[in-house]
Amino acid sequence: MNLSFEKAYDLVTDHEQFLAHLSEVAISIGAKDYAAGWASDAMVESMFAISAEWPAHMIQRYHLEFASQDPWTVAMIQKGSSDGSFVIMDDLVLTKVFDRSLLRNELLLPEGEDLLHGIANSVQLSNGGRGGVTFYRGAKQKPFSAEERARLNATSRDMTRLINLKAQLHSQQMISKDWRSLVDTFTFPVFVIDLNRKIVASNETAERILQMERGLICRNGSLSAALPERANALVEICSAVAHGQIDDVTSFSVQCGDILRHFTVLVPPNPGGGKRILLIGDRAKRLSASTVQLLRARYRLSPAEAEIICAMAEGHSPKELCEIRSVGLETIRTQYRSAIHKMDCRDLTDAVIQVRQAPDIICDK
Repeated sequence: MNLSFEKAYDLVTDHEQFLAHLSEVAISIGAKDYAAGWASDAMVESMFAISAEWPAHMIQRYHLEFASQDPWTVAMIQKGSSDGSFVIMDDLVLTKVFDRSLLRNELLLPEGEDLLHGIANSVQLSNGGRGGVTFYRGAKQKPFSAEERARLNATSRDMTRLINLKAQLHSQQMISKDWRSLVDTFTFPVFVIDLNRKIVASNETAERILQMERGLICRNGSLSAALPERANALVEICSAVAHGQIDDVTSFSVQCGDILRHFTVLVPPNPGGGKRILLIGDRAKRLSASTVQLLRARYRLSPAEAEIICAMAEGHSPKELCEIRSVGLETIRTQYRSAIHKMDCRDLTDAVIQVRQAPDIICDK
């Protein structure tokens, strides 16, 4: 077998074809079943193909309770090889050790999964993690042989390509789902775009703005503005983010019909690698003094901390706040970082979202 990139892409984008291909490989070596997934930090993060059709609660228990101590995964990562070649797991982990493991005795066997002998590979992924597929047999079957390993390794180049593509696709699908879950929590317009302005996610309010094609527009899946001046401003923001020149938070405005819309621009962490830009549309009214009081009461923020985090939630950058408050940039940063800590937020993006989403914040009339 010598898969072209196009054929490999077809296999990974059609999940049924992908499963059928792995099933054919399993049959060719007499494997009972197989499982494929990707790992980071010495444990399996996600499984994207399990021929035995494990129920959801079983997969969840695996990740929560057993992934960090899976004998085979730990051994493969400790081995260090990630060139895609297959390894007989009985050679890495003694059969009796796996037989006595918590994974086998507290999860697999109680769920009716007899898994004892395996053969697996490890593939270095472009995002820094590892992907791999494990074919396995039960206790009543014999371990995999050197001849069967040789047969698999004859196709390891194709398998490496498949696993790499599938792991990347699966990871991006998970990340896109996470972004969609985030934007759907807002009632005002929100876009998530990449550095090329391609729309990763948007909520219903944002999509309605695009449908009207007044101010903001979508061309070939990318966000732009109807007026060249505003379109160039958006391009400049993406360029600044790409080169690490954007401030902690900034803003972007565009005329949408009779409404001048202001978007708070943030660069949140992206678990899948690559930078993402979050555009949070403004509320109909500005955050009021009562919002400052509410944040002070709820999180014990100082007056300055509450005022600064509210101003940043409205789209003011730290440099703008320096001029407004006549203080140095480091003073502004110290105060908003203190607010982030007191609000128990992961980062500035998390804090701004929390301020913007708070249901009991009162706005000026």
